[in-house]
Amino acid sequence: MKKIFAVLALVAICLNAQAQSGFRKLRAEEITYINSMHAAMYAATPHTYKNWRVVADDAKFDATMFWCTDPPDGVDCKGDCPTILGVGDPYLLSYNAEYTMTGEESSTIAVTSISLIKDFNNGEQLAASQKYAAKTKMKMNIVFNMDGSPFSFSYCAATPLETLQLPVASTLAVLGRRSVNCPILDGGRASMSGDYYDRALIVLGKPGTKKGAEKTSDGLTTVTYAVGFDKSKIGKLATQNIIIELKGDAEDIKELIKLIDWQKLSAMLGK
Repeated sequence: MKKIFAVLALVAICLNAQAQSGFRKLRAEEITYINSMHAAMYAATPHTYKNWRVVADDAKFDATMFWCTDPPDGVDCKGDCPTILGVGDPYLLSYNAEYTMTGEESSTIAVTSISLIKDFNNGEQLAASQKYAAKTKMKMNIVFNMDGSPFSFSYCAATPLETLQLPVASTLAVLGRRSVNCPILDGGRASMSGDYYDRALIVLGKPGTKKGAEKTSDGLTTVTYAVGFDKSKIGKLATQNIIIELKGDAEDIKELIKLIDWQKLSAMLGK
């Protein structure tokens, strides 16, 4: 899913909001809504996983400081936001968390993975080594109100997409694996730094539409999706869709899914 983080990037943070045109003050109801989005994401996600180190967005998120993280001296930009917010840009907000295996465990995996390579010109051995090592961390990205822009999801077609079962209604919930059955290529040769972490993609709310699929030059199959968004309601303080991306080893992804409070996320739809 190489493009999703770029697609889901938030509007640029302004360091000198009041000194520039194109900014206005957030209304009270907008502050409440944006803070509630972040609070829902934070409350719904696990902040522990096994004995791993967890890094996540701060629980003390404040919408009034979102576009005012480092104001210059003498400039009060608290509460400023782009004028296009709610007009041309949706009330989009994302939340990220990373779960990392302890140093001792990851070191053991790294040593074992290297030992699988006897010949660095052997593509199968390179793929097996990198796949074995792709279990030391997980990443989670949750986005509220994506504007319908397309994004890609890549996996090994030799290991078909798995439909995930959730305790709430979803319009898309798939797990794509990357495996040695589809060696990741770089310039036509087996890559020595391929990303073999598996991916899950879950969409709540508006339907996720499949736009197309193709086998790409890296040896993976890339599917392009777009998530529905009613632009006529862009100014409404309501959540139209929620997109969740998980990246890690497939079994860890499944365990993390069990720890997410899906009801809390789903309850934000339409609010």
